[in-house]
Amino acid sequence: MAFMKIIIILVLILVVIFLFLTATQFPPLWSLMSPKPPRPEITYGEFPFRLEYELYGERFIVEDTVIVEYDGMGFNLGEGNYNAWKQRLASGNELVMDMTDIVLFEASDAELVCYYIGIGKYYMGDGGAAPEPYNIAILNPESGSTSGWSKDADYWFREYNLRIISWEFSDPISPYI
Repeated sequence: MAFMKIIIILVLILVVIFLFLTATQFPPLWSLMSPKPPRPEITYGEFPFRLEYELYGERFIVEDTVIVEYDGMGFNLGEGNYNAWKQRLASGNELVMDMTDIVLFEASDAELVCYYIGIGKYYMGDGGAAPEPYNIAILNPESGSTSGWSKDADYWFREYNLRIISWEFSDPISPYI
């Protein structure tokens, strides 16, 4: 009798492990249980921005427009189902690091210094935080790794002679429109 209880417990443990692995390995199955957000009423937006910075005493100005478009429903285990947004620049310049950053300069063959301009989700009033003035990171294009997010203005000036003069970006669309 005790042997039978042990077998039942082991089978139950295996079933729970199987269900957990199935849910994590096959997100569409898991997404069926996650609530779906409503499709946004506004599915397209253009958001001008202006970044002025100084690099080794030379001033640079980047003026462009982030174009954000609804890209259907997305899913990840941390957030569940969500409205997905794709973004690009009106100028045609490339965005890097999940399409949220512009390249300020190439620090070396293996390092690009990038500036975070924000995510489509923020601009479309669908959540997310506003871009900060010193959202700068170093991207290694070969490995895709990043570093430097937590560094302050003094670090960027000391290490790269980089100073942000101004960062102006558009307000998000009101989620209540």
